Amino acid sequence: MQLAIRRSQDTVGAIRKKVRFILHVQAKVTRAESNLFKKYGRDRAELIYETDTSLTTDQLVNGTNFYAEHPGELRKIEHEVFEAAANLQRYIEAAEQFDGGETIYDYVMDPDGSTGWRKNEEN
Repeated sequence: MQLAIRRSQDTVGAIRKKVRFILHVQAKVTRAESNLFKKYGRDRAELIYETDTSLTTDQLVNGTNFYAEHPGELRKIEHEVFEAAANLQRYIEAAEQFDGGETIYDYVMDPDGSTGWRKNEEN
């Protein structure tokens, strides 16, 4: 998945013209990623981020615009868009793991004495 962000501005108002700042965002998903949404029933209207900014999978994949009177407002929204895209990417990565494959983990002790599970790279 890739995230495309376009920042622009236009002028609104017939008599009293004002500058309006625009942030266009769109997640560019591959055919395989799109197929994962269909296969696992990812609802395209499902919220993937909600605080001051609400974004659905559909809005992010199809592209959506945010408008503000000040560019600083859009910087905050842009940060939230990155969070939403990260949520969607985590979903894709998790869905890709359920392919019927097997992963082997070893319980190991590091030279510093710490222990934990590590993926066995030989298998």
